[in-house]
Amino acid sequence: MHAYILTGGTNDERSDRINTLLSERSVSPHDIITILPEPTAIGIESIRVVIPRLSISPMGGSTHVVVVRAAH
Repeated sequence: MHAYILTGGTNDERSDRINTLLSERSVSPHDIITILPEPTAIGIESIRVVIPRLSISPMGGSTHVVVVRAAH
């Protein structure tokens, strides 16, 4: 299991880096879960929705990926 924290640069630069990492590891788009912040923060309900999805096998590859956007 690997975890990456991408900081600095613009949102577009971080998105490009994420896409490169996913491409290098042949991650299927079906196995990518993106969490977007609610108006002020990422709520616990957003995380609760992700947990069951991670407990099932990936659909198109060998791993799941969770991308948390704009977390503070």
